[in-house]
Amino acid sequence: MQTVEERRVKDAAKHRKYYAANREKIDRKHKLYDLSHPEMLRATKKRYRVTHKEEEAIRGLAYRATHKEEERERVRIWHAEHPEICHAREKKWCQDNPSKKAVMRYKSHAKRRALGFAPINEPFVGCEAHHVDHDHVLYIPSELHKSVSHNIWTGKNMEQINILAFRYLNEGA
Repeated sequence: MQTVEERRVKDAAKHRKYYAANREKIDRKHKLYDLSHPEMLRATKKRYRVTHKEEEAIRGLAYRATHKEEERERVRIWHAEHPEICHAREKKWCQDNPSKKAVMRYKSHAKRRALGFAPINEPFVGCEAHHVDHDHVLYIPSELHKSVSHNIWTGKNMEQINILAFRYLNEGA
């Protein structure tokens, strides 16, 4: 005679074997059910998010930490598709946080005062001014300037963007 625990182990093994042999069939069945019951699926997911709020927050943070580029691209696309919502949120934040906005403005002006502006080439339509160092500016197309995320203050990706900028300058000359 089998004990309850032995029967559970045996049944679990049977279920694993069946699932492995019929995985595609089971997945199709689940997908079909989900497609035919969207309201129920949405309600179930919402209930789960509400009851597991902390776990979902931790999971989201972990996902965003490991998928930074994908997340950045997703946010960039959303912002491009919803400019009016973004503008309204920014405006509301500025109204709700006047002291923080003043600090941001002060920092921005201080940084601009610290950078020089000695152009290397002439500006043209559709260009942006790129600081190759703290003093010199190179006018390059906006698409090229935005193609590499960079920061002159931390040095992040400055070598890559400068290579592209000078390559553009040499090809244009």
